[in-house]
Amino acid sequence: MYALEENGFEVNLSTGLLAPQVRNFCRRHATWKVGVLQSTQDIVMSTLFGRLTTLQHRVRVLGKQGIYRQTRDPSDNCSAWVPESTRHVFANTNHGWNKETWDGVSAGDFIRRLYRSDITGFQPSHH
Repeated sequence: MYALEENGFEVNLSTGLLAPQVRNFCRRHATWKVGVLQSTQDIVMSTLFGRLTTLQHRVRVLGKQGIYRQTRDPSDNCSAWVPESTRHVFANTNHGWNKETWDGVSAGDFIRRLYRSDITGFQPSHH
């Protein structure tokens, strides 16, 4: 949380809602490559922040102010990897690393592409 606040996010622990701030964050840090991993129906994020059902969480993630739409522009420096899942994304587990989005991109592939690209090699978001 401290790192988020130090970099310009307003953190609200009762909602945990950061997605509407992502586009401005990316603009402020235009020399950074930013990748977000967030499952659509994440049960951890749904219950820990905002006390939402997993379907309500999905609506937020994919909605107009959600993380997927906020990072969908392939010409900017931010992208998201958003699988259809109720599981929390842990990239350091086999399940998380190998989980794929509908367009067939695994978390591992998304992370590798993000790290290996230069700042002008922008990454598209995946769902």
